[in-house]
Amino acid sequence: MQDLNYELKQMCQRNQDGSFATRRDRERILDRIADQLRELGFKDLRAGSLKPKHIAAINEQSDLDQRSLAVRLAIDTVTTSKLLDRLTKLRLVRRSAKRLECALL
Repeated sequence: MQDLNYELKQMCQRNQDGSFATRRDRERILDRIADQLRELGFKDLRAGSLKPKHIAAINEQSDLDQRSLAVRLAIDTVTTSKLLDRLTKLRLVRRSAKRLECALL
């Protein structure tokens, strides 16, 4: 397991907000995001080192995926809601990482 995947999983386990299904979905989405960042060439990432450029890279890749999927399947509203859900999870991680950094100082 990669460092980013592990840290995101630990954050999800510490953050007990929501139902079991919500927590499971959050963990799976963040795991996929960490895998995508690694595929995009970002190496040695930590939860506290996520920056807007990482979110922009995921967003850009998702936009390309969304366009091709919308053309093929004509369901862009579903993919848009999924993208927004993923970005919300990234924002949650960034806020949690900032709190963790402050607690460690």
